[in-house]
Amino acid sequence: MAFRGDAWLSAGEGLVLASQFPFALQTLERGLAIQPNHLDAQRLKGHCLEALADPAAGAEGLGPAKAHVLALLEIAPQEAGCWALLGGIETHA
Repeated sequence: MAFRGDAWLSAGEGLVLASQFPFALQTLERGLAIQPNHLDAQRLKGHCLEALADPAAGAEGLGPAKAHVLALLEIAPQEAGCWALLGGIETHA
């Protein structure tokens, strides 16, 4: 079962790198359903949520991305990548 989760997460990472954020988010969520504690994939999910935010909605459009990253920081406050992602979200807000 873990292998299947890894396959979904690897595919999701590739889709993020290709800027295919809607499909990447769906793919990452399938992998995270199997491996919910995969921190790198959770961070990539936050990146997708940030990329998919409606720019017309301003800071409120970034709410789901910010909430996701803040939840990650509760679990892993030492994770520099999550802090960097939060900084990017705050910059766009």
